[in-house]
Amino acid sequence: MRKALIGILILTSLTLGYTYHGCYLLDGPVMAANASAFGMGGVNVLPPSGASNGLWAPNRIADKPGIYGSVWTGLTHMNEERQMPLYDTFEDRVGWKSYVKSGITYSDFAAFAGYRAENEMIPAIALGYAPLYNTNYTYSEQIREIDGVLQDQLVGIWRIESEGRLAGPVVAISEDILEYATVGISAAFVSGELSMSRSAPAGDSLSYNAEDWEAVFSADTHYTAEISGTHLTLAAAAYPTERWQIGLRYSPGMETGDTLYPSLLPGRIGIGIGYLPPGHVVSRFVAEAEMVQYSQLAEEDSVNYGSLQDIWNFRVGLEHILHGGMPMRVGAYYKCVPLPETITRLGFTIGSGASFGPAELNVAAGYEMSEYSHHDQFPETWLPNSPDDRDDYDRVKEGKLIGSISLDIHF
Repeated sequence: MRKALIGILILTSLTLGYTYHGCYLLDGPVMAANASAFGMGGVNVLPPSGASNGLWAPNRIADKPGIYGSVWTGLTHMNEERQMPLYDTFEDRVGWKSYVKSGITYSDFAAFAGYRAENEMIPAIALGYAPLYNTNYTYSEQIREIDGVLQDQLVGIWRIESEGRLAGPVVAISEDILEYATVGISAAFVSGELSMSRSAPAGDSLSYNAEDWEAVFSADTHYTAEISGTHLTLAAAAYPTERWQIGLRYSPGMETGDTLYPSLLPGRIGIGIGYLPPGHVVSRFVAEAEMVQYSQLAEEDSVNYGSLQDIWNFRVGLEHILHGGMPMRVGAYYKCVPLPETITRLGFTIGSGASFGPAELNVAAGYEMSEYSHHDQFPETWLPNSPDDRDDYDRVKEGKLIGSISLDIHF
């Protein structure tokens, strides 16, 4: 019976589209585990050097001999607002009406220690703990009751909540190749308990797709999955001149086991270009592009994921070190969720820091925004006197306010 309910939930979820947006694809990894990298738009192919790069850029864990340490914490507040379209007597949309707002706050934590010997033939090593994915989100859906063509009444809100994360120990090593390149490899042994729950059933309301949802959740309103796997990262960076840097990173898809969530997290291929311009206006500029291989899920399960295609994410960051040694960082990033109508997210970041002997404290903040149309959950024929060809659906506005702080020590 449980397998049947899960099967119905998957099919219904694909129809309604919420699972693509949230936990079903785990919607991207957490932010960079260092405030200096996050302040530069979350760059993770050519981030500032440090032991905390063990997860995403293992070739950048150490650039000088010595002992390294890094502790990082991040705080995220996410808002979701859903709005229904308003029409005038001429059947034109004249505005939007908010019918539900929700928000959640969650934190992340990472810690690393590393060592690089004086002998350049000995690889640098970093050990630590870091989060890989975070599935905290809230999904809201309106319940509408219809009695005749001219009646359309909001009778309630369903809410689906997901929480949990994948995290675990990380080991990384890197090695210099002459004076012009570094290579590195890391393995993260992550695990976690992810859960999804839904608010109470809507009763006997005459609402779109209510029967399907009731069939799933009348017997089981909470689902929990234990997920684990090994996440590998291969990275390399070349320094052909004193001013140019070129970075490459590859993370293959990670098997997670047979659960309601995907049994495979998509692989990622990243390329980064860094430039150190002359003068004192900007110390370093980094631009990165990353392809997320969502088509791997389509190859694994063509029935549920056949429409998924690879997508590209982009990040840019500027870093300038003032004469007193204080860093100033700004950045931006763009990422997508591969729905039939792709959801895009745009974020902006800013950061700075200060040094105290062998320690460096870095802080950063960012804001991420997204606006898109809800999928087919509010059919146009429900609206009074609306034409059949209207394609206005509910509008979803999302925002994330993110804070990041890290302490890095080099002896």
